[in-house]
Amino acid sequence: MLILIYTPVSVPKTGANPGRPRGKDENIIIVRTQDVLTFPTRDANGVKSVALSNLVLKSGAVAIAIYATPSTIKRFDTGEGDPDAKGWLSNLEFEHPGDEVALEEFLENNINENLIAISSRRNWSSVKIHGTIEEPLQFDAEQQDDKDGLKTTIKLKSIMRGPKSMVYLGTKPVLDTDSGGAGV
Repeated sequence: MLILIYTPVSVPKTGANPGRPRGKDENIIIVRTQDVLTFPTRDANGVKSVALSNLVLKSGAVAIAIYATPSTIKRFDTGEGDPDAKGWLSNLEFEHPGDEVALEEFLENNINENLIAISSRRNWSSVKIHGTIEEPLQFDAEQQDDKDGLKTTIKLKSIMRGPKSMVYLGTKPVLDTDSGGAGV
């Protein structure tokens, strides 16, 4: 059993505008938990991954990228639970414009799958893994096709309490090539 030893440190204000919104990369990476060979290890403080500890997929498995309108990406953790049973629910929400068949097929074939999601800023910085193998994400989706727009809102959320979303220091998993995933 891994025992985490946290040493308290002060948390000062960082810079003049630390709360200013920061743009995100428009590609949300999705992985089925059944396709994960090894999951990154957390460091002693429980939030960051250990350097060179990568998310590795099983042979032949690939991750996929779903385009998200950047201004709609929301990534957050919610702490909740009864005394002595508190934990975190990982959340990742975004909107995808359009209704192409590849999206419809993703929704149909993953509605009850256990997933992990990866979000980041441009150039693979400020990367977060949402969900774990033991506390995976599942999604709810709401589609709109009316005079105001054609889009799908996807809300990924942990199915049970677990640790905070991981600050990931590893490499990007291999992406598919069929739907434009190569080079994403």
